[in-house]
Formats: sequence, structure tokens, C-alpha cells
Amino acid sequence: KYKCWIAGGAILSIFTGEEVNDVDVFFRSKEDVFNVINSRSGNWYFTKWSATTSDIIRKPIQLVYKNTFSSVEEIFKTFDFSVCCAAYDCETEEFVFGDTFFEDVMSRTIHFNHHTDGAIMTLPRIVKYQERGYSFPKPELMKVELTLANYNLKSWDDVSNVLSGTYGS
Repeated sequence: KYKCWIAGGAILSIFTGEEVNDVDVFFRSKEDVFNVINSRSGNWYFTKWSATTSDIIRKPIQLVYKNTFSSVEEIFKTFDFSVCCAAYDCETEEFVFGDTFFEDVMSRTIHFNHHTDGAIMTLPRIVKYQERGYSFPKPELMKVELTLANYNLKSWDDVSNVLSGTYGS
């Protein structure tokens, strides 16, 4: 009944048979975010860009409201890894996948999206995915390095905007 998408690593885990660590939910409007929060009791932890609870399925559920999206493709543009470009559309009840999702999952190869809005958190995520058996080719690492070099962080607000909404920040 909500106009939202469950997207990212949780969908990857479902398709690879791995344990789901957390669930990230993205929205079409701020109103949809508030409708979900108001319809669910439980303990919510709020940050500048997200609300998180684990009371529903005993796994962290993060409602991401840093941005709203008109399409799942817009969400995928913000993701750092190709293997995370998978979503379930709660409105249409359909799965949607990035262009190379299945190819990259089958080869267990990560490709980096240099347009991501969270490249600063990519380095620890590379290690996390390598520990899960994914390879990260050297040219992809170079793309991460160049993306980070182009960040223009001049204040704590700049850093906060890049980090907010990632890993509970």
C-alpha cells in the first residue's frame, strides 16, 4: 500500500541466498515516508536523512529520505555498486534490476558507479563485498580514487552531507 521501493543489498541477498543484513527503503515522496512511520509502532532512530527501526522484522529497516525518486533508475544512479542495483517496487509488486545486475552477480564482480552520492563509504564496502567473495577489478578501484579526488569537501557540513544516511550515520 506504500509507494516505495526496497532496494540494494537486501534484494541482492535474496537472489544469492545469503542472509539479509538490513533493508533499505526509498520513496517517491516525503509524504509516503511519514505514512510508513505513522503506521508502524516501534522504536525509531532518526538521522538527518533516514529513520531506522528493527522492531518489524528484527533486522534494521532504514527508511531513506535524503532524496525522493520518481523512478527506480534514479535510485540506482545513487548506488555505488552494480550488484546492488536491484529493487522491489511495492506499488507494482515487481522486481527491477540494473542492466548488469545478473551478469555481475553471476561473475561475482563489482563495478563502481562514479555518479554515486556516497563514494566516501565505498572503501569499507569494497572490503565487505570481497569478504563475501566478490572481486573488485583494479580499474574499478581507480574509478573510486578519481571520484573521491573530485570531492570538494570544505566544511563539516560537506562531509556530513556525504556521510549522512550511510551505515547508521
